[in-house]
Amino acid sequence: MDTAHLKYSIIEKLIRTEDEKLLKKVAALMRSEPVPYPETELKPMSAEEFNERIRRAEDDIVAGRVYTTEEAKKKLRPMLVEELEERILESRNDITEGRFHTSEELKNHFLKT
Repeated sequence: MDTAHLKYSIIEKLIRTEDEKLLKKVAALMRSEPVPYPETELKPMSAEEFNERIRRAEDDIVAGRVYTTEEAKKKLRPMLVEELEERILESRNDITEGRFHTSEELKNHFLKT
């Protein structure tokens, strides 16, 4: 299982669980091991940079360099379908090769640690 698939799998499980004890354990684990962000993500910006981004966005709107929601969906749909097909194939491979866990197995694993 590659890193991206593992992340998706973990996120899906966390979204579906109602087990508060498990969620608290995961939260504690995340706090105990800070995740470094790549240089290209989540960099703080000054008020001037923020205002410049707003100005450029407003210029884009005036110049018509925008998409409607339907246009954006139409452009993104092929990428989403491709991603979904890849995930289905990876899941089938995981199942075929015995690399899968039930939600109960994951829950028990996290509660033991």
